[in-house]
Amino acid sequence: MGNRSLTGMTSAFRSSGVRTLIASLWPVDELNSQIVPLFYRQYLEGLSNSRSLREAKLALMEKVIHFQPEIDLSFAHPFLWANYVLFQFYR
Repeated sequence: MGNRSLTGMTSAFRSSGVRTLIASLWPVDELNSQIVPLFYRQYLEGLSNSRSLREAKLALMEKVIHFQPEIDLSFAHPFLWANYVLFQFYR
């Protein structure tokens, strides 16, 4: 079902006139949703959609959360950032 539902969703957006879409390949939780404000920060600074997404992914990969002494969570693992893909539709 995974790719089929993604294809249907992107097709629906394309049919409605959307030119660019960022979609997630798997469900998003609180951790990997942190890429969204990073993306918009870059986008509002004037970068293109693709460059903004790339820069957001790079920034997220550098992020580390310190829970306790000797317990850190690194966002470098692809599961936390690789699910976001950019679709650009041309007419």
